[in-house]
Amino acid sequence: MIKQIYGVYDCLSAKLALDAGADYFYLGGFSTAGSLLGVPDVGILTCTDLLYVAKNVKKILRDKYLIVDGDTGFGGDENIKSFISDLIDLNINAVTLEDQKMPKKCGHMPVEHKIVSIEEHSGRIKTAKNVINQRNSSLDIIARTDIRNYGTVDDVIKRASAYIKAGADIIFLEAIKDEREFIKIRHALPNISLLANIPESTNKTQLISSGELEKIGIDYILHPLSAMLSSIKAMQAAFNNLKTTGAAKTNEICSLDEYFKIIELDKYI
Repeated sequence: MIKQIYGVYDCLSAKLALDAGADYFYLGGFSTAGSLLGVPDVGILTCTDLLYVAKNVKKILRDKYLIVDGDTGFGGDENIKSFISDLIDLNINAVTLEDQKMPKKCGHMPVEHKIVSIEEHSGRIKTAKNVINQRNSSLDIIARTDIRNYGTVDDVIKRASAYIKAGADIIFLEAIKDEREFIKIRHALPNISLLANIPESTNKTQLISSGELEKIGIDYILHPLSAMLSSIKAMQAAFNNLKTTGAAKTNEICSLDEYFKIIELDKYI
């Protein structure tokens, strides 16, 4: 059965996803940069920023599977080694590493993305894998390729194969256009775990359901922005109501009793 991964960006969103029955979670740079700093995902969020949020979110999720967005590894070999070691210390379950140049940019932004060579990104993966092996850790490496923004599906397949050989456990498929492309990749890589990134409100990837992807044989589906984009709309409506009417619509907001239950107030009093 395909595994659904829920995108979260802070402790409260993690609690809500947990309450909804989620088992797999993704702390993305896009939503964390927006939530924590109010900036776009263009390499401004630092490793320190991300680890601070990851530490607190993991406390909420405990033994649930948490993936942390590692961007490009936050620097050279020594930076990658330090970052991976920190993730292991926090008991994070998986990290994504992408094949862009620093500073990276979200793959769904209408901007230029600079892609490194297969050899350079394979080197990043090998560096991360060495730390994982030295620490006897079970941290999974999810290798992401952004090559589809500028190349073909065959280029995606070539890079995915190389990244698995370098030590990646799962391939993160970014900006894959439609169902036919997913089918071609699955057929070309029959024994490799594949993660499909399906963000809402993008014109780069067709909105495909988990059921459809499961039929193709995709192993994971990521919904990275569902919570953040939904919460933005809700907050905009609340603030607009306050501005225009001087009061919130009580039938559209969470009650205090509901909130106290979500944050488990009874455990603290």
